[in-house]
Amino acid sequence: MLLSYLYLVSLWTLRGLVQAQEWPSYSDEMIYAIRSQRDLMVNVSIDQVPLPGIALKHTLLQNSATNETESLQTVLALLNHGIQAFKLDLRFDTSTEEWVLHGTNTRFAEVLGIFNKFIVGTNTNLDANLLTVLLQFDNETLSNSDKVKNTNFTAVIHGALNTGYVYSLADLAHDRAQNYTLSIDGYSDTGWVGLSRFLFDVKRRVVFGFMNGDDIFSDEDRNSLVFPSETFHYVTDSSTVSCPLDTVDSIMHVSELQWRFLEGNFGYDDFLPYLECGYSLVLTDPIDILHIADDPMFLREISSLLLWSWNSTDPTDRLPSSEEETQSEANSQYIAYRCGAFNFNKNDDLDPFKIANCYSNLPYLCRYGDRAYIWNVSQDSGTFFETDDDVCPTGYKFGIPRTPLQQRSLRLYLQDAGVSKLDFWIDINSISVSNCWISGGPYAACSYQKYGSRRNYIAMTVPTSSIALVLLLVIFYFNWVHVPIQDNRNNWKRILNAYSKEELEGVPS
Repeated sequence: MLLSYLYLVSLWTLRGLVQAQEWPSYSDEMIYAIRSQRDLMVNVSIDQVPLPGIALKHTLLQNSATNETESLQTVLALLNHGIQAFKLDLRFDTSTEEWVLHGTNTRFAEVLGIFNKFIVGTNTNLDANLLTVLLQFDNETLSNSDKVKNTNFTAVIHGALNTGYVYSLADLAHDRAQNYTLSIDGYSDTGWVGLSRFLFDVKRRVVFGFMNGDDIFSDEDRNSLVFPSETFHYVTDSSTVSCPLDTVDSIMHVSELQWRFLEGNFGYDDFLPYLECGYSLVLTDPIDILHIADDPMFLREISSLLLWSWNSTDPTDRLPSSEEETQSEANSQYIAYRCGAFNFNKNDDLDPFKIANCYSNLPYLCRYGDRAYIWNVSQDSGTFFETDDDVCPTGYKFGIPRTPLQQRSLRLYLQDAGVSKLDFWIDINSISVSNCWISGGPYAACSYQKYGSRRNYIAMTVPTSSIALVLLLVIFYFNWVHVPIQDNRNNWKRILNAYSKEELEGVPS
């Protein structure tokens, strides 16, 4: 999310003000993987979308905490590297009467300005993503609520950020009234809109939320742009979280909680298990922006935070060389590394999505109707192009896990079925356009590029080309063979003379 613009543009728009190193950039495959995950979740309600997060108070090192420029650069770099949830600790500076990040002199309005710049630069179908900004006030601010009651907090947001990008309480009320909101069981008047409607229909990008202090502002400054604290399920102690989830019922229970966040200092090996427990992780690890390029673990850690499906080197149109050779030898005429398979291994949960030859014979993953957590792997095997046939049992259809929770429920099904290791087709491919990974079967069209099949292209162009060729041959013939128009002059004279003899001379009486 985060996508082409986020990674290809310079991470430091304020370059020259601070001698900080550029953050390592992502590979093309990493960008494709992030976009692929976003597109899988377009019909998932926004409160169920996993959002990689940062608690900014803990992230900024103390040696740069008082430098506003470095803090803003860090926020922009985090946005450019796919962070979608930001917990901001705020305090009210009574000397300047401004809201600032706790422990810094960085103004809240300046941070919002960075968000606005990022949103404007990524507001395309390719790059748009959901952002959440969670606001927590420090104890001093809460204890001095009389001083902040009339600070016009709403005006700060309006002044620094285009509020047309903000999903407000009024937007949610409207969408619920119009039956646009979803839950895991379908449309619900207590749910939230799907990611597709949020990003591409109403064109919103940000959800604001209070973590505390909902009531410290005056009645005139009740903020319709910031959701109240009870909206969010925010956990700061991982020991209170039941993980891993071991039954579908426990998964269903977790999915009923909206906007789930888990804050902590996690190792990258812990990211996927917590993601598959349904939580968006909010990291408290400090980031040394002066030496980020020298940290070999940085990209590995952040890619593990962002990706729950693909490896950071996938998806690509190439298979590993050993597998590629095997597939080529087995079927040299039919090779297309454009289809997705799920690689289940009960001893290794990481990177389950992989690229497979579309002509390989594999079983198919099937999902029961619109139920998000009920799965079946077909008994029969076939190529990816046979998924339009009745490959699934009655009531099931070809599917793919679209969230980490769904992925966890799939693992439970396979474990209960006694499967130890298995590869099977899932509903994702880039057949129509290279590196455009979409679901919807083998004939789904990429929404980012216009596409016509080679067969249709030939069918359209061959008749036109044939007619053009005939016309060219006729032109060349007449240019080469000159046909005199008076070669039969004597015959014409005889005909004219014979006709003239039959004519009467003089004027008729």
